Amino acid sequence: MKFNNKILALIFFGLVGLYLGKKTVSKPEVRSFRATLVEIDTAIVDRMHLYPEGSNGSPIELLKSGSTWTVSKDNMTHPATSAAVSNMMRILTEIKTKRLISKSKEHWADYELDENTAKRLEVYSGEQKVDAFLIGRFNFDQTTRSATTYMRKVDEIDIYSVDGFLSMSLDKKVDDFRDKQLFRSFDKENIDKIEYTSAGHNKSISRDLENNWRDEANRLVDSTSVSQYLAKLSAMNGKELVDDYIETPEAHLCDLTFVSDKQVTNNIKCYAESGDFSSFLLFSTLNPQCHFRSDSSGIYNSIIEAFLEL
Repeated sequence: MKFNNKILALIFFGLVGLYLGKKTVSKPEVRSFRATLVEIDTAIVDRMHLYPEGSNGSPIELLKSGSTWTVSKDNMTHPATSAAVSNMMRILTEIKTKRLISKSKEHWADYELDENTAKRLEVYSGEQKVDAFLIGRFNFDQTTRSATTYMRKVDEIDIYSVDGFLSMSLDKKVDDFRDKQLFRSFDKENIDKIEYTSAGHNKSISRDLENNWRDEANRLVDSTSVSQYLAKLSAMNGKELVDDYIETPEAHLCDLTFVSDKQVTNNIKCYAESGDFSSFLLFSTLNPQCHFRSDSSGIYNSIIEAFLEL
């Protein structure tokens, strides 16, 4: 009887061991990283602070007021384009975690994720900070043709790798958010006269009653070339914006005026920035927030020289 009790006891403990072992083996796997590191409802976002040069640098602020956005830095505020803001929102929704890289802040510097070197982005809804994270260096794998960026939450230690060129996407300047269109709201189909005036040369073309383009001597001008010229202008953006230029009569080179139904729809003023005429500044009445800098092959050539060649 004692022998049987011992056998029963061994069997009992053996079954208990098997049960516990099975529980251990079948225990659900605990993920070592977050599949979604950034999860933001962009519909409630009305302010963003971007520090492209590190947390100690001067931030770029995007601020929503009503249905419009502005961009500010160092006490200067400008209208921001909806396309630039939409791109920032898209960036927030497309951050995809690849894996957890490190759980130690000793590796922050290795991935350029310390406060002084990492780009910083803070996202707000009203006065509430919705999220804030740091973006460090990125690697590009030539074999797989894929990019990886390293990032972490501002208030957390863990370093994550995420898919894509996030670091490059947030390498922004204020001008990247500004409206660079010289012909904003330009109705090219209804332009019926273009007039160039300068100290030494004048030129104009206009539509006749049969919708043909003619010059000031009533000679036909190739209508296809004019249409292509106007189409190019309607999609034209400047590159470098200049906010503090002071216009002077001595530097003024020419005006290019666009007329629709006897009303001026846009006037381009051109100024020489350099004595050798290698650099120009253009002003557009359709986007009067600044001047646009151009060399002789840039927008100056596409707007002024291209018209003179028609």
